[in-house]
Amino acid sequence: MAGGPSKVNPPNSHPSNPIHKAVMAAQIPKKKVHFILPNEVAQETKKNEVAQENDSHETNKTAVIVGAVAVGALAMFATR
Repeated sequence: MAGGPSKVNPPNSHPSNPIHKAVMAAQIPKKKVHFILPNEVAQETKKNEVAQENDSHETNKTAVIVGAVAVGALAMFATR
């Protein structure tokens, strides 16, 4: 046996290995593209409509509570 190149290849998968870095750099895309499908647009529109309805409901609920507290306070001071 005269020695020569080994039949076993050393592993390249360690992150500090320059060969691994070069291979991974070639595989990683530089920019990801996201296509918006029509059903995604419809879902976003529906979410926005529900959010607006909830905001309106919360505003009305707050107004009723503040009004009830104000009327209660006026009634309490008027009876004294």
